[in-house]
Amino acid sequence: MKKQLLILFLFIGFAVSSTAQKVSLLNELERPTAMRFAGDHIYLVEDSGVIRVFSIKTGTIVKNFGKKGTGPGEFSSTPYLKVLENVLSIASPGKISYFTFDGLLQSEKKVPVQIWRNILEPAGNNFVGMKWGQLPEKGKMKIVQTVNLYNKEFKLQKELYSCILAVEGQEINLVPPTISFLCDMDRIYVAEGDKGLAIQVFDTNGKLLTRIDRPYEKIKIDEKYKNQKLQSLKEADEGMFNAMKSYYRFPKYFPAIQSFFVDRERIWVKTYALNDERVEFLLLNLKGEELKRVFLPEAKNNCLFVGDTYHYLREDMNKEIWEHVSMPIFEKPKIDAFTRSPKKGEAILKKNGTPKKED
Repeated sequence: MKKQLLILFLFIGFAVSSTAQKVSLLNELERPTAMRFAGDHIYLVEDSGVIRVFSIKTGTIVKNFGKKGTGPGEFSSTPYLKVLENVLSIASPGKISYFTFDGLLQSEKKVPVQIWRNILEPAGNNFVGMKWGQLPEKGKMKIVQTVNLYNKEFKLQKELYSCILAVEGQEINLVPPTISFLCDMDRIYVAEGDKGLAIQVFDTNGKLLTRIDRPYEKIKIDEKYKNQKLQSLKEADEGMFNAMKSYYRFPKYFPAIQSFFVDRERIWVKTYALNDERVEFLLLNLKGEELKRVFLPEAKNNCLFVGDTYHYLREDMNKEIWEHVSMPIFEKPKIDAFTRSPKKGEAILKKNGTPKKED
């Protein structure tokens, strides 16, 4: 049976006092890996390399474009899509492609440097990319992850951040710190996952504008999480698991940042705190001040924030149906997140409280 994508636009009041739904049943989606919004469209990136364009207004498929391959407009592995002001930027091994919002190929540019997982974004006249590699250190190899700034010819201009993830012969951290970046509105945001709840903000030439460094409550890694993690590694490759298990280790606490999103100079930080089946998000301004703290449905990479609305995908494994849910975050009237903090009790919460946090 083909999987189906159920686009569900769920507009709910804060206390779920009233609802209105718009449902469209579609037959295309199989394995989405990311979602992006531009104008009136939803762009869903498939693991297969296909990008599906849905109309927000009608809930129907407008167009499919892209596929696995090496030709023009094709991607040799799962692509990385970024919405720019007037065009879609799509990175894949060895090139970056530019498409119109209607999915028409405009141009392609060769990328002569190796980019980890195709994570490459334009930043003004430059590019920011993620690198993952091995470097020698005192006779041993170390695995290093870096965020680099390149010029338009992909010559390295500056290393914005780096983190040593592992050293040969030493234990392997199974919950490594998050090192990631996003480009938005002429700024580059880099999460310093190994430094705590810390985010650097650069201009598009790599000049440091500000650095957010907030205190945070540590969340202890419990045995249930450890067992699930080990079991997933064993199921993925039992031979590798048996060979490496003596090197595996868990830190005492989760990293402060699981991932983050940027929308109009507001930063949404996803933590590891859970409340039933919801995960914690912190809304920060560019000064690092907390504007809101909410618990929202977990959706891995298939979620994002647009204005005061949280969008995410969820799958019904029994019915093989995908749902897109649009969930308002703020009560009406909308909060001006730039000028004041939300009032007490405005977070979307479920019962049973938050998980235990430790100093």
